[in-house]
Amino acid sequence: MSRETGNSWNHLGVRSVDGMLEAVPFRVWIREPDWESNMMAFRKDPTQRKHLFRVEWHTLNLKSGEISETLSTMPPETRSDGTAVACGNRLYVLGGLCVGDPSCPDLKFDSIHNNNCVFYFDCARADCGWQRAPPMLVPRLSPSAVAIGEKIYVFGSTPLTECCFAEVFNIHENRWDMLPSPPVSSLDVLCSSDPVLFDHSRSRILVHFSTSHSLYAFSPAPDGGSWECLDTEFWSWTNASTIVDDVAYFLFDPISDWSLDYLSAALFPLNLDSVRLR
Repeated sequence: MSRETGNSWNHLGVRSVDGMLEAVPFRVWIREPDWESNMMAFRKDPTQRKHLFRVEWHTLNLKSGEISETLSTMPPETRSDGTAVACGNRLYVLGGLCVGDPSCPDLKFDSIHNNNCVFYFDCARADCGWQRAPPMLVPRLSPSAVAIGEKIYVFGSTPLTECCFAEVFNIHENRWDMLPSPPVSSLDVLCSSDPVLFDHSRSRILVHFSTSHSLYAFSPAPDGGSWECLDTEFWSWTNASTIVDDVAYFLFDPISDWSLDYLSAALFPLNLDSVRLR
């Protein structure tokens, strides 16, 4: 059994009235006992489509350290390496990697490929279980995502042949729309660093581009939105990034970046009021 929190776990925490984080939901990938024999049978005959694993959601209580019983089980068509994000009363899982297993929602059993499928769980209607939402415009593997109000903004992790770097999902209109591409000279499948951060007081999303070490702000708008460059030499972005009281914090681990291994682990603060547009 393996456990993972997904790359957007910080958007899924259960908080108390005073805003303190009390619990963290996480996914558990469980292989079925006979998955090896089922996979061998499937490779010989693709019509033998038996499920190889299941994905369960649990909650870790940060105060007691207890892990809940299974909260829900996802459909077998959900992919590994998908991004989870909460929006309103719903939990969404976006995209992921297909490895040619019997549960591939694309029915492409002979190739490894990214997927654009979207599943959601409505906590207000738990009896309905997991349901499918309209797929993203392009396939994405572990995309960066953030929920703002009733919309989910998704960035990066697209094939090099796709031109849709960013898109937005309106949960009430049940529709995906393409967003304008950033004015970055070099865009590739891994250029957008995870995570993206919502700068609430300025109504903008901070996006870091690892290929150019630049920091941009995307400002959502009814007509799509606009991009602004904040810093052209910003190196400190990591997965452990968050915004507290108009200050962005980045926990740098030199093990994750061997080019800067002369540095020791450190916490880098960035005052968002002092960031100059360039």
